[in-house]
Amino acid sequence: MPHPASKDQYRTGKQPAKCLTGVIMPSKNVPITTPSIRLDQFLKWAGIAATGGQAKEMIAGGLVRVNGQTEKRRSHTLGPGDEVEVKGASYKLTAAPVD
Repeated sequence: MPHPASKDQYRTGKQPAKCLTGVIMPSKNVPITTPSIRLDQFLKWAGIAATGGQAKEMIAGGLVRVNGQTEKRRSHTLGPGDEVEVKGASYKLTAAPVD
């Protein structure tokens, strides 16, 4: 029997992602208004971390994956198209529409 996320993929057009626990889930699109953003800033921007200190701890603790690879550098630069996985959730960076 297919995983429940498989049906959602066809309805929403979102690609499923595997988190650290191996569970497949759809990515949440997060628009950014700049061409790039640091990983620690993104965690705060997306509401994943409440503070910069919390973002630092999450990254240093190996809880954050970027494009499928564990990333331990706070200064890692992200841009549209990158995918960040944290605590079983997946976030896809997208370019914000220009007014």
